[in-house]
Amino acid sequence: MPLANALRIFSEQSGYQVLFAESAVASRTAPAIHENLTPRAALDRLLTGTQIIVIDTVLGAFTLQVPSEPGASAPTTLPPITVSTASTLKQGTAEEGYRVSNVSGVGLWDERSLRDTPYSISVVPSDLIENVNAQNMGQIFKMNPLTQEPMIQNFTGIPFVIMRGFRSSNPVYDGIPLALGNGSAVSVIEIDWVEILSGTSGFLYGGGRVGGAVNYVTKNTRK
Repeated sequence: MPLANALRIFSEQSGYQVLFAESAVASRTAPAIHENLTPRAALDRLLTGTQIIVIDTVLGAFTLQVPSEPGASAPTTLPPITVSTASTLKQGTAEEGYRVSNVSGVGLWDERSLRDTPYSISVVPSDLIENVNAQNMGQIFKMNPLTQEPMIQNFTGIPFVIMRGFRSSNPVYDGIPLALGNGSAVSVIEIDWVEILSGTSGFLYGGGRVGGAVNYVTKNTRK
């Protein structure tokens, strides 16, 4: 009878499950068996001349495997994957999804990892500023999750950044806070990096920045 039918009958009579692909046993036949045999011996008899391999998987089950035929295509080898360490990656690039791990400096601290900074900080790298062709910092702030689209003064160019419902008009340049916003225009030409700190920052930069602070890192500061 067809091998597929014989295997099903074998499973019913022996209580052993046989796992196989229909395409592997198609057009194959099984011999008749008229003697008492163990389940494994009976299965080997049914597969006589088929070159199908029996694999004992779990108790009460067999898996049938067809060996590769001569001339079959060789397994496809995937190209090697190179994993680079964090120290070899340039932070904030478009290739890295504009991700940043370190900040230039927060308040009294020098450069440190964002993971070790106890504040909610979002960094806008130079690649992002350049790739969106930002004409002013307002275009950057409206894309940032910590800020709202600000109003920009016409005569000073100062963006009135809204964070947590509070307006922050006194910027921080290279970690140095300015007392007033007048006369401290923000130009995307000179800005290389922007660090946005959300939350109370009076301990770091003094009063007047209830909702947060914005640190503009200039190109002549970053290496």
